[in-house]
Amino acid sequence: MAVQTIVAENADIASRHASDIVCRQLGKKRHSVLLLPTGSTPLKLYGILAEMVRAGKLSFSDAVTFNLDEYLGISEKHPESYHSFMWKNFFGKIDINKRNVSIPETSPKDAKRFCREYEQKISRKGLDLAILGIGVNGHIGFNEPGTKFSSRTHVAELTKSTIKANSRFFRSRKQVPKKAITCGLKTIMQANKVVLLAFGKNKAKAVRDAMEGNISEKVPASILQKHGNVVFVLDREAASLLKKTRMKAPAIEGIRLYSKFNLPKKKRIIFFSPHPDDTPVSAGGIVSALSKNNEIIEVVMTTGHHAINQGKNLKQRIKAREHETRLAAKELGTKPLFLKCRFYDNGKEILEKDMRTIRKLLRNAKPDIVFVPHARDGHPTHALSRKTALASMPGHVELWAYESPWSLFGHGRFNAVFEFGEKTMKRKIRAIRKHKSQVERTRFDTAAKNIAEFRRITIAEQFFSQLGKKPLATEPYLELFNISKW
Repeated sequence: MAVQTIVAENADIASRHASDIVCRQLGKKRHSVLLLPTGSTPLKLYGILAEMVRAGKLSFSDAVTFNLDEYLGISEKHPESYHSFMWKNFFGKIDINKRNVSIPETSPKDAKRFCREYEQKISRKGLDLAILGIGVNGHIGFNEPGTKFSSRTHVAELTKSTIKANSRFFRSRKQVPKKAITCGLKTIMQANKVVLLAFGKNKAKAVRDAMEGNISEKVPASILQKHGNVVFVLDREAASLLKKTRMKAPAIEGIRLYSKFNLPKKKRIIFFSPHPDDTPVSAGGIVSALSKNNEIIEVVMTTGHHAINQGKNLKQRIKAREHETRLAAKELGTKPLFLKCRFYDNGKEILEKDMRTIRKLLRNAKPDIVFVPHARDGHPTHALSRKTALASMPGHVELWAYESPWSLFGHGRFNAVFEFGEKTMKRKIRAIRKHKSQVERTRFDTAAKNIAEFRRITIAEQFFSQLGKKPLATEPYLELFNISKW
C-alpha cells in the first residue's frame, strides 16, 4: 500500500504543497488529464495555481480536465452550480482551452446515458492526476456511504449529512439539490495518482476512518488504501485523530516545513555541539520538540573553558560549564556527553584520538539522524567540530546541518525549516539561560529569539511568497537546516 501522508500546520501550507504536486505533473506532461473537485477545500489551491499562471510560471493550455461531479436539476448558470464555481474560481483565471474542460451537465435529457458517455470519455483519455476532497461522512465526489466500490460515473442520491454540509452555499437547506452526477469510485481509482485534501477539525474523523479504519463501502474514501499512489495532504486539525499513520512534512519549492507533529519519531539522534551552549542557541526549538518522541544524545565537543571567567582554575571552569550544560539538557530533554576534544586547545587540526572516540560513540549509538554545524559555518571551533564528526561518520545516516548565530545560511543553502510557536521558544530561551556564564557575557537568549523571528520574516518573504500578496502563514519562529543522506 503506497499511501503518503503530508501534514502541514495550516491549510495555506498544505495547499502550496498540493500546488507543487500539480506543477510537477504538468512539468512532466503538458497534456496531463486532471480530475478536479469543487467545494471550499480546493479554493486555496486553485488560487495559488491561478497566480502561477498569471506570473508565467505555469500553463494549463494543453491540460485536459474532468470535474468529479455536478448537481442535477439546477441551471449551469446557477451561482452554486459547479460550472459556475469552476469558471469563477479557477478556469476563468487560467489559460485553459475551453474545449479541454469537461463538467457533467446539470440537466441532461437522459442522465444515465450521459453518465455512460462521460465515463467513456474519461476512459479514452485516462486520468493522470485526481484531486479530491472528503466529506464529513467519508464520501469522495458524491459517492456517499454505501456506494459500491465498483461504481462508475452515475447519478447519486445525496445523504442528509451531505445536504446539510452543502446548505451553507445555498439560502436554505431546501434549495440544495437532492441528486448529482458523480464519477464513481472505480473511475477515481483508475487515476495514476490521487491527491486527497482535507482541512479542519470537522474532517478529522472522516480522515481517520478513511486512512486507519477498515476498507468498507460505509466509508467510500477507505478504498484509497488500495490505490498504489495516494497522497493525503492534511492540515494539523484534519490529522488530529490519526494514531498509526506516519506523517511527513510538506514541501514548498523544495524546502520542507517541519512542525512539532510531523517530525521524525522513534529515532536515535546525535547532536554534535561545538561548545556547551550551541545546542540550545542554534537549534533549541527543534531539539526540544524531537526529544518528546526520540532519544537524543547531545555530544558536547569542547569544554568551552576559554569563554568563562568563573572558577580559579581550569578544572573549576570546565566543571561550571558542564553543570550549566546538564541544566540546559534537562530543559531540552537530551542526554549530554562531554568529549573534551583536543582540537579546542591546539586550534588547528583534528586528532586521531578524538576521531577514535567519536567512531566508538557512533558505532555504539547507531544513530539514525546526526546534527552538525553547516558546511560554511565560519566559526573555527564549529568548522573543526564538523570536520571531526564527519571524518568519523558511518554510512546510512541522515545528516541535519544547522546554522548558528556565528554563521547563517546563505541563499539556497538550506532545504528544511522547523516552525515553532511561543511555548517552544520559551523552552529554548530557558535552556539558553541555563548557560548563565555565557548569557552574562553575551545575550545569546535575545540573539537566538531575534534570529528565529528574523528567519520567519525573511524566509517566508524570500522563498514562500513568490505568489500572492501575503507571506506564507507559518508559526512566528523558524530554525533552518540542510538535510542530506550521508
